[in-house]
Amino acid sequence: MSLVTITNAEIKNANPSTLFTPFILEITFRCTEDLQVPLVWKLIYVGSPESKEYDQLLEQFEIGPIRKGTVKFNFQAEAPNFKLVDKEYIHGTTILLLEVSYKGQEFIRIGWYIHNAYTDPVLEDDPPEEVNLQLMQRYIVVDQPRLTKFSIDWNPEEDRKKYKTIADERNENIENNIKSDEL
Repeated sequence: MSLVTITNAEIKNANPSTLFTPFILEITFRCTEDLQVPLVWKLIYVGSPESKEYDQLLEQFEIGPIRKGTVKFNFQAEAPNFKLVDKEYIHGTTILLLEVSYKGQEFIRIGWYIHNAYTDPVLEDDPPEEVNLQLMQRYIVVDQPRLTKFSIDWNPEEDRKKYKTIADERNENIENNIKSDEL
């Protein structure tokens, strides 16, 4: 059973936009237990379906420790550097991935299809050999995200033991001293 459920993942400035427009996402998730270890969030632009070599990490950050309950936040990631994208796949369809992991284990991946197209129908029907980014726009299919969930070992009890607070240690020392006095 997952201790974290993403209840909303929305791209706020989706369509249409230039290829250079940053991505703005609004995320809401629910946590069923306190988590001492932060969640790691990654936003990845897939630069080629044939090789991860062209994938670009647009943003990565941590949130945590997390208290039981609902969390909502926004974040922004810059557009990809198209000099690093496989030129064959700048025009056409690609994917934007949001990956979330806990203790190095990915537990959810959300993907949105992106279509990069020329604004001029003539260029769209017969694209030039040399891609012209200034004449293109992106369209994100926001209403059909692809969600993949993975089972992981959450083990929050182990985390609580590993990441004791100073107050916990102090209380434990006091309890041990009381037990020693009773002997």
